[in-house]
Amino acid sequence: MLPDSKPLVLIVEDHPDTQSALAEAFEQNGYEAVVAFDGDTGLSIVRERHPALVCLDLNLPHISGHEVCERIRENPALQDVAILMMSTGRSLERHAHALDAGADVYLPKPFEMEKLLAVARELMASRSPVRRGSTEHEVPAKSDLPDDELTNLAPARVAG
Repeated sequence: MLPDSKPLVLIVEDHPDTQSALAEAFEQNGYEAVVAFDGDTGLSIVRERHPALVCLDLNLPHISGHEVCERIRENPALQDVAILMMSTGRSLERHAHALDAGADVYLPKPFEMEKLLAVARELMASRSPVRRGSTEHEVPAKSDLPDDELTNLAPARVAG
């Protein structure tokens, strides 16, 4: 990334209102936001643009968010991409399903945009190549994040 460039956030979400709200929130907070309506398009953008963060809906047309997440995590060149998976439902089963696929965090919908942005900032910082160079498994302190919405911050799967 160039020094003056904005971190890239890919939003893979099939609901236009949610997609627009997320893109607008990220752009207003200094990020470049790119959107995809389905998993296939999302995967193509991840491979082409290598975003800092993927906000990924679990339920998508064509291929699921779960499968998109697994494919990202299978690619060694994309290990620094942070993945925040979102879906309706607060069940432990959905949470476990997201983390099993390789998501860093599962955030149940509906959520407060400020909480999502705080989690996103922490995730991008924890996955940045600069921080990984010193301590690969270092994660930010949870004390700075909302406990009621954040379900996991440690990487769910470590390559290698």
